[in-house]
Amino acid sequence: WPLDGYQLWFITERMLLDPGWGAVRAGHGVIVLKKGADRSLNDAALRTLRDFDLEPEEWEYSQYPNLAVGRDDASGGYALTVTPDDRRGPGLLFWGPFAVLPPGEYSVEYRLAAEIEPGRTVDDLVASIDVFRDEEILAARDLAFRDFPQPGVWLPVELRFHTTEPGPYEFRVYYHDTGTLALDVVRIRRVGD
Repeated sequence: WPLDGYQLWFITERMLLDPGWGAVRAGHGVIVLKKGADRSLNDAALRTLRDFDLEPEEWEYSQYPNLAVGRDDASGGYALTVTPDDRRGPGLLFWGPFAVLPPGEYSVEYRLAAEIEPGRTVDDLVASIDVFRDEEILAARDLAFRDFPQPGVWLPVELRFHTTEPGPYEFRVYYHDTGTLALDVVRIRRVGD
């Protein structure tokens, strides 16, 4: 000790797979292990370790801080929302959280909503999403208003990527300042296990 994030992840996974250790708590990003404890929570703990949801309004990794807007249809009741009225112009609505991930295949889902500004066309870009590590974009997609069939309604957009290095990984959303863009949640899932 001290351990970096990847070492901690690796040791925790090995302990969860070891029959001598049991999880006494697993959820909301927390795993508590105890030697000899009941193993009934170990599968849930492994899911917590491998899959996680980011609530962007809780992180404040944004060029537009303090834009959490209450929405009944949003995960956690809030979403980061930027409109053309915000005079900061285009920029990163969200980046981070500099996650440590073990090697493997991953799916990341960005839950977004958009509304076009008068005078714009459906072909105008509203957002660009990507997975970023160490100055390299591992997966990316540009989104135009035509990609959002219903204005203001949540749309899940998925990217897939492969990791060979532990991190740090960022899941970024770029705002093009052409309308309203809302980001509800970013879901990272390890696939193929």
